[in-house]
Amino acid sequence: MEIILNRKVVFEGQSEELYGSYPWRKFLTKKEIERDDEECDVDVYTDSYTDSDSKDIPIEDIKALIQKAEDAGANYIQIDYHCDHEEYEIYGSHISRKTKKEVDKYNKVKSVSEKMKKMGKIRALEAELKNLKNEVL
Repeated sequence: MEIILNRKVVFEGQSEELYGSYPWRKFLTKKEIERDDEECDVDVYTDSYTDSDSKDIPIEDIKALIQKAEDAGANYIQIDYHCDHEEYEIYGSHISRKTKKEVDKYNKVKSVSEKMKKMGKIRALEAELKNLKNEVL
């Protein structure tokens, strides 16, 4: 029996909402925040080199997004970094195994689709053969 999984996206979110509160604000004084309200020029030094363009997100914020996905019915999560917008795109999916009935329906649709492709190819080859015969004769 063929095993087919069903993936249904049940949640889409973006981490841009996380950046509404600048992630480093909790390390700054009130005076520093007021002074640098728009541009908090904070350098973060690390003991390891990374070539990543990704951004740091507080764990509690990412947990909240994951919880939203889980509440929507997701049992898997996909996180993509969007470098142009400096945000993460979060997709919560519910992935489950298709039933035998669903697999049979999928295979039937797939079979019809493959047959249609082959019929189209036959028509194209017949037209090409006809053109070649007309050129030679």
